[in-house]
Amino acid sequence: MSSTRAMAPVIPCKLSIERADRLLAEFGKPTLTEIAKAASEASFSDELMILGGSLGLGLGNEKSDIDVLLVNPGVPARSPGPFQFFADGERIEIVRIDLTYLRSVVRELSRALGRSEPIGLPHAEARLLSRVAHGCRMGGPPLDAGFESALARTCHLATIQRSAESARQHGLVAALALEQEDELIASWNARGAIEAILQRDVLRSGLPYAGSKWLTEQLAMLECGAAIRPLLQLPRPGDRQAYLTDCLAVIADSLDTPATIPGLGETARWDTAGLGHYHLPGADVLVQQEHNAVIELAADAGPAWAELSCRPEQPIGGETRSVRDVAWQLYVRGLAGIRWENGGRQ
Repeated sequence: MSSTRAMAPVIPCKLSIERADRLLAEFGKPTLTEIAKAASEASFSDELMILGGSLGLGLGNEKSDIDVLLVNPGVPARSPGPFQFFADGERIEIVRIDLTYLRSVVRELSRALGRSEPIGLPHAEARLLSRVAHGCRMGGPPLDAGFESALARTCHLATIQRSAESARQHGLVAALALEQEDELIASWNARGAIEAILQRDVLRSGLPYAGSKWLTEQLAMLECGAAIRPLLQLPRPGDRQAYLTDCLAVIADSLDTPATIPGLGETARWDTAGLGHYHLPGADVLVQQEHNAVIELAADAGPAWAELSCRPEQPIGGETRSVRDVAWQLYVRGLAGIRWENGGRQ
């Protein structure tokens, strides 16, 4: 079971210069001084310089790239990059981020967190924000202390909520697939839900968001999640039913909600935007105009499609089984999506 569900989240500490230099030396990388000297070719004196990437979060290995983030205080017409330089034979990639953008994101995330609204933060943006918020400060003028604190706290809480949202979304698709007796899709999404739950627990324990690539290493650092970590291994075909039973039990416990279609689909809606219904000689078809995709409706599926298309705000799980069967067939063919209350689409 998920052991950190009730814990108050711990905000990560930024990687110190001393620890960053030790890590760089361990992996045979240039020193922070050498990296900063190379990055200064693209930076301005009024820009904060951050060691980004996995190395800036205290992770990484000998093959890790060296990434540097420059925080532009708001001066217009500065190129965002990326720029590439070399130090001691290592490639350094530099990206510029505008402080105005960071302030805007923190305001929006704070508002959503304050209202308990879904976050819907894309992975790439979550990773970037985490690196800015928690990466090692290499040089340049510091950010305002109040904003630094707000940035670290808000971004970390947002990535925790994002992980919980991802667990719910994967869990719903797993439950839908299981109802359709598609154990392969169900298992794949159940595993996705378990990974998101473990990611949430790592974040709540005080490590920064680094994505699934570094999840195993972060779990090992904390020695947590041992009871459910085996569920990251997808099962053999004959073991899928037992695997799904175990995963759904963990999902229900971790999200404190029934791992059923109505329980997980309360904030989800079927999205059939862009589908048109046409009567052809001897057949009823649905056409996705953008991609010229066509699917023929079964002879008895007309009423179910009519209900699905005219009730877009009905929560998933509130429809009849016949409507859900039609929606699922469209979903697995990429003709329909799942829309969450925050406007995201899966």
